[in-house]
Amino acid sequence: MKNRKVIDAKYKWNLKDIYKDENILKEDISTLKTILGEVKEFKGKLNNPDKLLEYYEYSKKVDILFDKVFIYVYLNHAIDTDNDKYNRMLSEIEYMANGYNEASAFVLPELNSYDVSYLESLLEDERFKLHYMGIKDLIKNKVHILPHDVEEAMAKVSKITGEFSEIYDGFDCIDLKIDNALDSKGNSYELTKANYSRIMQNEDRTLRKNASTNLNATYKKNLATLTNTYIASVKKDCFYADMYKYKDCLTKKVEGQDINEKIFYNLIDNVNKHLYLYHNWLKVLKEALGYEKLYGYDLSVPLAKNTKEYSFDEGCEHIRKAIAPLGEDYVSMFEHSLQNNWYDVYPTLNKDTGGCCVSVYGEHPYILLNHEGTYNDVSAIAHELGHALHYYYTERKQPYEYNDITIFMAEMASTTNEVLLLKHMYETAKTREEKIFFLQEYIDLFVGALYIQTRNSEFEDFAHKLVEKSEPITRETLFNKHQELVAKYNGGVVEQSENSKHSFLIVPHYYRAYYMFSYATGVTCAVNFAKMCEKGQEGIEKYREFLSSGSSDYPLNILKKCGIDLETDAPYEIIFEEFEWAINEIKSLL
Repeated sequence: MKNRKVIDAKYKWNLKDIYKDENILKEDISTLKTILGEVKEFKGKLNNPDKLLEYYEYSKKVDILFDKVFIYVYLNHAIDTDNDKYNRMLSEIEYMANGYNEASAFVLPELNSYDVSYLESLLEDERFKLHYMGIKDLIKNKVHILPHDVEEAMAKVSKITGEFSEIYDGFDCIDLKIDNALDSKGNSYELTKANYSRIMQNEDRTLRKNASTNLNATYKKNLATLTNTYIASVKKDCFYADMYKYKDCLTKKVEGQDINEKIFYNLIDNVNKHLYLYHNWLKVLKEALGYEKLYGYDLSVPLAKNTKEYSFDEGCEHIRKAIAPLGEDYVSMFEHSLQNNWYDVYPTLNKDTGGCCVSVYGEHPYILLNHEGTYNDVSAIAHELGHALHYYYTERKQPYEYNDITIFMAEMASTTNEVLLLKHMYETAKTREEKIFFLQEYIDLFVGALYIQTRNSEFEDFAHKLVEKSEPITRETLFNKHQELVAKYNGGVVEQSENSKHSFLIVPHYYRAYYMFSYATGVTCAVNFAKMCEKGQEGIEKYREFLSSGSSDYPLNILKKCGIDLETDAPYEIIFEEFEWAINEIKSLL
């Protein structure tokens, strides 16, 4: 692992854009400590519009300052996770944030205690124009905001109920020990959750089978503990939905993101209507691999290799060409990001793994990468660039109050870039092998984000509905349902395995209720946006409106204005047409 000092400065981000001098950072932290206590001065006074406006300005100042100091310290921590100075500062900032959250917990209950006519009058007051959406949400969610003492009790309860996810994480990240897997020649491979997906792409079928067997055997030894932990987590979700007076867990989740349950079930209906396309792909895969029987451990095997290595600069050149359909200004902003050190590119000693993008209000986004030269690393640049320019366009168009990008919308821009990159790589591939490789990567995007995440969403909906209907939720009930869903999605092409009963226990996302369907709607919108922009200026303008909208309207309204209505079948017709095209293309090449 390289020492950070030997990396060229152009491949490292410039954190002096946030703080030129850390003495200014210390001054800002000191200012935060001073002003955080001032929130108490607003208690009991928010029924006065002048005082409420003053609170909004105070809150904005605190939030901007918190974000700035946190992101600066976090980014320094990310490039040297063993640095005690920034580790201590992170803890200090987190402690301050927790204290502020507790001190300001009165705000929502107090506003909720006022008559709705007061809140509605604020919507007519020009001074509250920047807070229009927030006040509308207050009115809409009035019934779900609990009295202050109950909110305090719920906050204390959350410290306990959050443990279900932590119990699972403790097992999955610390206690999970998987036996080494042997290949067909008797060679032993260390097996972890981190390298499992890579081993599932290995050509040696014996290795893949043994790796799958060993991983599932580890979970089998802990079936009772893991299943009971998940059941308890589902009951916890239902408890919160009930306490906050929602119809059910799904409603709580979607209304919390300002969307609706119709798009959840519309997704499931459309995917089920197009399961035959996934079954067609499985048949193509089975025939191409030449297996008499296809098993779950065969589904990730690449049909062609891509051993090419891409430098960061080569990867950026591909991205530059791939994103051309998004418009000249988008490509220009990409160039700007490269010239102004938004990226920290290479893995170095003690640097955080993976990739992410964070944005500092009033400055610019920062992108963490760990580039080692694979195609996936090039895709990671495109993905994080999508996040970065989503932030950047939003900040240029929207005031701070409407600068937020919801979780539901967050992955759409990043995945649009992935789609365009894959299409570009396929179209410019020089050999048949390369074309097959990039087509399969594209198909795997549909399979993983659309089909598998929808299957997972069907399963978690089933589990939560059992509790909501006061029906027994048992290990056997869950195992049978999961096996039924796996069989339905595999369409008889993949051999049924006992492991399919409990393979849901491997997925940590189940501890974030009704989260996974957003991957499926996200990739659907991404393909739609990519196709729009490829058609010309009108599509580019719609996409630019999406990138610039922030939280200025509800997510579904923003998407409808930009030509995508997830309550209809139209967006799904486009993505399934694209999926079918990819299957036919790879079939002809094979």
